[in-house]
Amino acid sequence: MRNKPIRSAFEHHEDALAEGRPGRQARRLIGVALAAGAMIAALPTAAWTSPHATVGIASWYGARFQHRRTADGEIFDRRKLTAASRVLPLRSTIKVTNLKNGRSVVVRLNDRGPYHPKRILDLSERAAALLGFRHQGLAKVRIRVLKEPGHGARRMRLATTKYDRVQNWRKGGDSNPR
Repeated sequence: MRNKPIRSAFEHHEDALAEGRPGRQARRLIGVALAAGAMIAALPTAAWTSPHATVGIASWYGARFQHRRTADGEIFDRRKLTAASRVLPLRSTIKVTNLKNGRSVVVRLNDRGPYHPKRILDLSERAAALLGFRHQGLAKVRIRVLKEPGHGARRMRLATTKYDRVQNWRKGGDSNPR
């Protein structure tokens, strides 16, 4: 017979996250819980800010998304050093290292994605070029979180976006400043 108390899968993966060794199942479980509206937004961050860096496949996106609005509310520019992640908080600063050639770049997260299940990060075209995999399309990378956003970052961005819309409307641009 089993003498140990039965632990839920969530408790098991929560312990793995707290110890800084997140597995694929743990990140998937956290993503499902976040999609269901559970208030556990801090759990994925604990795994990524651990001393252990996360390794996975990164891709890049560029011309097709140029000048479209990102999840952060800003306009995407493929020439800036930005990235998209499914689990890390928006406006975080991360260091991405290409494991094939050792090149590194520091980028800011401003969008959600990639929507391919085996990829962990989407980089802007410029970031991919600096890392040396723009022509290949994919690269194995190491990700380390350098800085997380403060509590007022989202509020400040929303206020700035509203201000920009009003200024554009006053110049004769958009007919509705919302």
